[in-house]
Amino acid sequence: MAEQGNLEDLVRKAVQEKRPCKIKVRSNAEAERGRGLVQSFSSPGADYSGIIFEIADIGVDVAASVATDPDLLDGVLEVGGNILEGAAEIGGAMLEWIGDAASS
Repeated sequence: MAEQGNLEDLVRKAVQEKRPCKIKVRSNAEAERGRGLVQSFSSPGADYSGIIFEIADIGVDVAASVATDPDLLDGVLEVGGNILEGAAEIGGAMLEWIGDAASS
């Protein structure tokens, strides 16, 4: 099951779990920031190559979130309808464990 939240919390959780996962972010800059966070949270010599950063299609993610929770639309409209800024208010990043699709 995917989890939404801020990038730092999701990276910290991924490092603690030591399981392959994808963290969807909004930009290359955020992916680089996430990789830096992996390094800062990780143990020396540990292999965290299973943590993959992926640039999300924010328009689709926001539309899906708004469809399931109409109150989230307010967050998008409050920032002038800018989808990227609205996505930041909604959570900004998403964590998906690899291999969990069958169990969810």
